[in-house]
Amino acid sequence: MTAEDAVEFLLAGATAVEIGTANFADPCASEHIALKLEAWCKSHNIDRVASLTGALEVPKTEDDAEAGNEPATNA
Repeated sequence: MTAEDAVEFLLAGATAVEIGTANFADPCASEHIALKLEAWCKSHNIDRVASLTGALEVPKTEDDAEAGNEPATNA
């Protein structure tokens, strides 16, 4: 698990990510990932990690428009 992995899960809607067995290999894995996630957010001008949750936007395609389908949204 990396900070980038965590970002992907959060963008897809996760409110938490599991570090799991990474802690066996590195007892400080949680701290390292949290610090790198904070750095990733700063480098992308994101004020709060929580604002990543569900922030992924799927562009609507022509097929969606023709079929009258709307992309999924967070409700």
